[in-house]
Order: sequence, then structure tokens, then C-alpha cells
Amino acid sequence: MTHSSNAPAGAAPSNGEAPPSAGQWAKLLRHLPAPVYLCDADGYITDCNQAAIDLWGRAPTLGQDRWQGCLRLFQTDGQPLPLEQSPTAHALRSGQAIHDAEVVIERPDGTRRIVRINPSPIFDASGKLWGVVNQMMDATLFKEADHARARLAAIVESSEDAIISKDLNGVIQTWNRGAEKLFGYMAEEAIGQPTTLIIPEDRLSEEPDVLARIRRGEVIHQFETIRRRKDGTLIHISLTISPIRDRNGLVTGASKFARDIGDRVRYEQQLRDADRKKDEFIATMAHELRNPLAPLKTSLHLIRMTGYSGQVPRSTLEMMERQVEHLGRLVEDLLDLSRLSYGTIELRRQSLPVGDIVSDAIEIASPKIQAKDHRLELKMIPNLRVHGDLTRLVQVLANLLNNACKFTPKPGLIQLVVERAGDSVRIRVIDDGIGIAPENQKVVFGMFERLATGATAESGMGIGLSLAQRLVALHSGTIELRSEGLGKGTEFTVTLPLELETRSAAPAKVHAAETETSRQRRILIVDDNEDAADSLAILFQFLGHEIAVAHRGDTALSTADQFRPDVVMLDIGLPDLSGNEVAARMRKTEWGQSATLVALTGWGQADDRQKTRAAGFDFHMVKPVDLDALEQLVGGSKPTRH
Repeated sequence: MTHSSNAPAGAAPSNGEAPPSAGQWAKLLRHLPAPVYLCDADGYITDCNQAAIDLWGRAPTLGQDRWQGCLRLFQTDGQPLPLEQSPTAHALRSGQAIHDAEVVIERPDGTRRIVRINPSPIFDASGKLWGVVNQMMDATLFKEADHARARLAAIVESSEDAIISKDLNGVIQTWNRGAEKLFGYMAEEAIGQPTTLIIPEDRLSEEPDVLARIRRGEVIHQFETIRRRKDGTLIHISLTISPIRDRNGLVTGASKFARDIGDRVRYEQQLRDADRKKDEFIATMAHELRNPLAPLKTSLHLIRMTGYSGQVPRSTLEMMERQVEHLGRLVEDLLDLSRLSYGTIELRRQSLPVGDIVSDAIEIASPKIQAKDHRLELKMIPNLRVHGDLTRLVQVLANLLNNACKFTPKPGLIQLVVERAGDSVRIRVIDDGIGIAPENQKVVFGMFERLATGATAESGMGIGLSLAQRLVALHSGTIELRSEGLGKGTEFTVTLPLELETRSAAPAKVHAAETETSRQRRILIVDDNEDAADSLAILFQFLGHEIAVAHRGDTALSTADQFRPDVVMLDIGLPDLSGNEVAARMRKTEWGQSATLVALTGWGQADDRQKTRAAGFDFHMVKPVDLDALEQLVGGSKPTRH
């Protein structure tokens, strides 16, 4: 497109003087920074400056090149433009100046530039056309910037993400279609409004902080928050906010990219819900498993106390006891993993002789070691102490000993080495068993990881080592594995911080023989599982106590009013009233204020214990219960509460 001036054709210079001489033009051109060239009245180039030569990429032949110093000329749409139809030729024919006519020139190296030409006719004092002066400007960069801005604007407008700009006062400047779709406001409704238009009241404090960070030139990446749509609904979004700078580098505003992450948030919530349900399932499964375990364990205990003269050999009885204990440990491992996953496991830390940990772990693992004819060698430095939870550390070491026993063909050698390493104690469990292939050594601590180990290995659930690693980590320790490969044995090393301070000797463990003499008690046993209730009744009748049994909550209350028990062993999951409600009612009676209330239940989570404590129970014991501890409780020696 060309633009003509309004000057009449043939007009003389305003001062009435003749045009400058050729020498004067040459001197003038040399001092102009813009590309300029002169043509005579016939369009032949008579002079040009160096800037014009640089733009054309060549020096024209004066008096021969006509209209333009380039070799080829094109329209902006790429169509060839004959030189005689160039803006310069048009200006000479019309006698009128043309402003910012855009053409494309081709340079000798084949590159093309977009040029804006401003040809202005020159007249002498008599009004005769003397020639034309052409001032050029390389508009390539401007056009590329225009095109880039146009492309960017198209991208912004078509983006599915909300793209918004605002000034440093938080006032919305631009609002694309993605923003209209996400927030429900049209551009004309949002532009000029403060961004608090879409911010919920409880999150208004976010905006001053964001603006302060933008003024400091910070970029805010993937800031997850909640915004409000026009219809009032709240949406989860992820924001990336960048400062906008002027050509001097000063921050003048901010651009915001907002993406709807509602689907992701909902999916994550579904995962959390699924994980919670999984834990509920595990807890429920553990509860259901404990119910049949309880009467079985009680009956086995009673048989051992009274002797057995039937046809079943004692080895079978011992096998049953081992399997019951093994099943109980599996249930506890499942629950421990759930507690560890949510950080709800509690450590009862105390100053511990390492010898106590070792002796208790060996006691647990001994039946399995003896059954497989393994030889256990113990090498131990005395008088080492750690600060930790005895039960949990025994659990870790017993697990490693059982693993060594499990994966070592009989008869084998298991070594237990306890040594000091600087400010740490190092406990090593070494076996000459089947070993672990190098490619499997990194995964053995993963939850539910079970390796194909051949026919000599016993099955498991793949949770023991994962549980052991997590428990050791809770004690600020480490557990490491070393094996030279299959058939070359395995070594596990547990490293724990050593307690350096001198501590008073730990109190000796109380054995059943050292407790006060048992006396006859009135015991009320309440459980809707009749086998569990009856087996406990038989056990404590054999021990010389007076027993009453109930299978419902209302029956338990009426029986207790008549029986007035010293001890109530009460299941929580009763068919009518909950055990917690029964306990609370018993506590309000005269006899119930002095009675010992024991919750015998399959529910063992932390909140379950809180509920029984609040209901008035003295003790919370998880099925299958430790019958020795229960006997001590009834006889007068009480274990640690809850």
C-alpha cells in the first residue's frame, strides 16, 4: 500500500531556491545514518550513501541502475514487482511523495529484506521536476516482531489454559478465551477488574505476597491454590506467574498461566481414599483373623498346663503352637506396615542393654533354628547400650534370625555378631545359606517383594525386611545387606547409635514365678464368640477362679450386677451394645468403680486404644492375647496399661 502527499504536482521548493548541487547532495548523504539515494527525473540513480549500499548488499552503477539499487524487487506477498512499477517510479510519474511503501528487495546473496520506501520528488525554482530523493528503512525486524506478536496472540487466544496479565496493582489487563472458559467471566467483564474477582475470601492474603514477589522480579512456578468461578464454584488450579518488563528492564506487571488441576486433585484424593480403605481392610482382616486365633491359643495353653493323654503326639501340639504364633506375627507385621505408612507407630524408648535385645530375639527364633538343626554362634561385646524400643528392636533382630534360618538349608551355621563401631553398635546376622543374586539385592527391602529362591526356601509375605528397615530408621539407624551371590550366604548388618552416657542398670525382668501369689478372683468373660469365651472360662476355672460368661452387652450388665466381678474381660465388637458402652456403664456402678476392666479385642489401632481408655478400661489387650500376661494381671501383677 502507498500513501501520497497532498502537495500539488510540479510544486517548487518552498524557499524558491534551486535544488542543491550534486556536491552538496553527496556531502549531505554521507552524514545521514538512514539509507538514502537520489534518482534523476528519468529514474536513474545518481548518488547513494553507504547505508543504502549496505541495505542493498551491493553498490549500484550510477547513471545505469534505475529506480532501485537492488537487482530484484517483490511485493510483500512475494509476487515479483517490476522496477518500473516501483514506488520510486510512481512518485516520479505522479510528482507526489509516497510514504512508507513496503516492498521486498532481494540481495545478491539471495536473502530478502522488507523495506519501507519514502520517495519524495524534487523540483527546481521554476517548478521543473529535478528528480527524487528516496529514504529507506529496513523493516524486516519490525515485521518479524509484528508476526511474532501476532503468532503469540493467536497462541494465547487459542490456548486451553487461562492466560491473564495484570499490572502491579493487581488489575487485570488481558483475559484470553481459556480464562473465559475456566473462570466463567467474559473478557469485557474481567478486564479492568482486580484479580480478587476470582480469589475466595479465605485466600485473599495470597495476592499481596504474589505481587511483592513479582515486583522483586521472581517467577512463581506451579503455585497450587483454589479460585472461584463466576457461578461461585471453587476450582483447584496451578499458577505460573512471571514478571513483565519494559524495554528498560523494569517490571511493569505480571503474566499468569492458570491450569485446572481438579481432575488430578480428585484422582489423588481417590488414591488417598483407596489407601485408607486398604488400611481399614487390613485392620478388619486382622480383627477377623484374631477372633479364631484367640480360642485356639487359649486351648493350646490349657492343654499344655493340664497335660494331654490322647493320641495326638506332643510334637503336633508344639507345631500347632508355632503356627499360631507365626500367624499372629504376620497379622502384627501387616498392621505395623500400615502404622508406619501413616507415621502413627509409637516407640517406647528407654535405655536398653543390647544383650537384652539379643537374648529376647534368640528366644523367639530358637524353635525354628532348632527345628532345622542349625548351629547358632554368638560373638558379643558386653555392656553396650542403646536408646530405643525393646519390643521393636527385638522384632527386627528376630526377623533377621528367622530369615537366616528360613533361607539356609539344614544343617547350617548362623552367626550373630555384636560389636562396637565408633559411636555406634553394629549387629551382624551372617548365614551360609542360599544367598541373594546381585540384581535382587536392591529390591529385597521393598514392600511385598518376594524373590524366587528355590525349593529350599519357605514362603512368606515379603514384608519382614521392609518392616525391619523402617523400624531401624525410626531408631536413627541403618540396615544393610551383603551377599556374594547365589549359594554364598547372606549378611545383614544393623547399625544403631550407641548410648555413650553411663546409665543405671535396667530393672530385672519380672518372671511369673516372682509375682505375688495369685488369689481367687471373680471373673466375668464377655465375648460373642462362644469358643473364645468358653476356652477362656475353662482356663481360668482351672486356675481356681470363679467364672461367669456372657455373649451380649445387655446380658453382661445384668450378670455383672448379680455377680459383681473383680475382673471383666470384655470384647468390644458385641452384637447389641459396644464393649466401650458396656464398660462406661459398669464404671458408673458401685462395684464397677473398683473392678479391673480389660478390653480383649481384635482392634489394635491407636484410636481404638484411645476409645477404650476413654470408656474406662484399665487395659487394652489385642487378640490373641498374651495369656501369661493375662494370668499375671488376674493374679495381681499388672502389665503396662494400654
